[in-house]
Formats: sequence, structure tokens, C-alpha cells
Amino acid sequence: MPVDRVNGPPPTEPARRSEQGSRGPRSAGASGPQTDRIEVSADARLLASLVRAALELPAVRATEVERLRDAVAAGAYEVDPRALARAILEFEDGLGD
Repeated sequence: MPVDRVNGPPPTEPARRSEQGSRGPRSAGASGPQTDRIEVSADARLLASLVRAALELPAVRATEVERLRDAVAAGAYEVDPRALARAILEFEDGLGD
């Protein structure tokens, strides 16, 4: 089995400029001016709206977090199971929107 290109592939030639490229932009010609266009997918629009919504959420309330942390550490934090279940159901209902 012959072995060639032991040191990797051969070097590539530098890019050549075309005659048009060295003179500047192409002329519009008979077809009219060329314009760039971008299309944003529905997924990208949805993601952008979710990011905006997340940025509008209130900041973490450090005093409330500290109060709850202290209550948990002291064994004084109690969960109302019905209130928790109600909050979960309300959250899940909001996911369908």
C-alpha cells in the first residue's frame, strides 16, 4: 500500500481576484440592483420573544430568599400541600398558552 502525503495535504493556492473583484462592486446590470435579504424563522422569533419576557421578570428578592433560607435551616419552613398543588396546576395551565 503506497503512502503519500505523509506531511498532510499539499498547500492550497492563494485565492485569486477576478477582474471584477479588483475593480470594485459589480454593476447592477439589466436585472436591477442586488440587495441582501434575511429571513428569520418562526423558531427564532419565538426564542427572541421568550428572551424579552425573561428579561422583564422581576429580579431575585434577596431578602425573601434569605428569610426562606433561615426558615429551612431552622426547621421552621412548612409547605401547604394544597397551595403547592394549586400553584403547580396554575403553572401548567399557563404552559398551554
